[in-house]
This record gives sequence, structure tokens and C-alpha cells, in this order.
Amino acid sequence: MPEWDSIVVDCGSSGQADPELEDILAGLVSNAAEVRVIVTHADSDHYNKLEGALEGVQISDLYVGGRSSYLDGKKAEGWFRAHNAQYPAQPFDGSALACGDDVDIEVLSASLDAPSKNPTGPQKNNASIVLRLERSGFGVLLAGDAYTDAETWMMKTHGAALDSEVLKLGHHGSATSTSRKWVTAVSPEHVVITAGMHGSHKHPRCSVLDNLDATALEATTTTQAIGCYDAGAWTEKRAKRSAWSTCQSGHLRLTIPAEGKPTLEPHVFDQDKVGDSSRQKCPIRFR
Repeated sequence: MPEWDSIVVDCGSSGQADPELEDILAGLVSNAAEVRVIVTHADSDHYNKLEGALEGVQISDLYVGGRSSYLDGKKAEGWFRAHNAQYPAQPFDGSALACGDDVDIEVLSASLDAPSKNPTGPQKNNASIVLRLERSGFGVLLAGDAYTDAETWMMKTHGAALDSEVLKLGHHGSATSTSRKWVTAVSPEHVVITAGMHGSHKHPRCSVLDNLDATALEATTTTQAIGCYDAGAWTEKRAKRSAWSTCQSGHLRLTIPAEGKPTLEPHVFDQDKVGDSSRQKCPIRFR
């Protein structure tokens, strides 16, 4: 199999839902000549699996959103320093992340210094590196944990250039992100929510799924009812567009060919086929 270059955007977990995550990522980059790594921001659930997954892999560049002082722990800080982590103060040239001649990458935001009363909370999330990737006219927007402050800044700065077919919701579907105006600006056909089942942070919020409906876009076929939190209880809602929860659908694979129709579907890795699913918070990934 030929070698290729790869980009890894975040790899971490705040729980035990992905015990084989390191093995899965290691398998995906095993044939890469070199890997560029982007840690959207310095919350450990976005980077704490990287060291194990990328052991022995040639890392050519490592970009981190925010400041080095946001990192929580000397061990993490040491790994970042060992790989010459860069902390870009402004959106930087996406061509630096190039991964193939036919993939365009734009850095929509990086290390935004949004005002906050809690510098290690909202300010750290607003500092997320937000990326838009495009191949063959198909766009994907990865919002990190960016809050509505960052969304507003990007709407003013980039306008129509935000339009994308796939949107990964900011901050795991928290009510701190994904405003109605943001959804309208991005106009996604599909949304992806990365969150655990009934987690302590109560992601996603039902109000966010309501925001997905509040656009002038024609409703698309929904893939599933999404578990969400509202008024002190968990319930289920159906968004009026294609919505995917990684907890309920497991690992997702988006394939964008040079020609032909892109596909977004659950993907079963070899590591998913073994193990005791009763120990997992998201057993559907073993179906």
C-alpha cells in the first residue's frame, strides 16, 4: 500500500467510551509518511489519546489553539514541547496543512482572544482552531469547541465562505455553541455531534437541535432520533436534517472521492468487533 500524508484533528476522550481509540487512530495513520496534527484547543478530551496513538509516527507539524498556559498537566506540556508545538495567534495559511493537491483547507479561526470572566473556560474554547476542508466542491467545517462569540466573529469575517455540506457541532452540542445564525450561515446538509451517552456535561442540549431546525433550508431526511438534555431530563428529538450522534451511531466515516457522491455512514473498525460491550457507555458501536 502506498504511503500518504495525513492530518489528525484532535484525539481524546473524557471517559471510557473509546478504549481502543489509540489503536484505531494508529491504524488509520500507519501508512502515512508524515502526519500533521491539529489540537483544536487545550482541553484534555481533545488530545489525551494522541501520545499513545501516534507513538513512532513521524509528526511534521503540531498546531494548538490557544496558549501553552491553557494545557492542563506537565506531562501533556512535555509531549507538546517535544514535538515543537506551534500556538498560532491568528488564523494561519491553510496551505501549511495541505494534504493532497485536490484538498483545500482554510483556517477560519485560531486562538481568538475573546473576552471572558473565566480565562480557562470560555476563552480557551473560543481559542479553538476552526477548519473548513473542501474536496470536489464538498465542504466540511470542524468547529472545535468554539463558542457563539467565535461563531459571530467568523460570520463577520468569512461570510458566505462558511457554507459547508457537513458541520461538526461546536462543543459537543452544548448550548454555548451552534447559534441559529451560525447554522444558517453554514447551511449544512449533515451535522455530526460528538458526545457520550448521558454524560455529566449533558451534551447535546435539545435547544441546539431546535436551532438546527430554525433555518429556511428544506428539511432533509433525519438519520436518527438524537438523545438530548432539556429541563432536567434526557429525551429524544429528531432534527429536521441529517443528524448523527457518534455515541448512538459509533464511529463515522466520511468519504469524499475525487469524482462521484460523498458518503457519510457508521463505520465498524476491526477493534469494534471484539470486547465486552456491556462495559461501554455507547454499546451501539459494537453492533
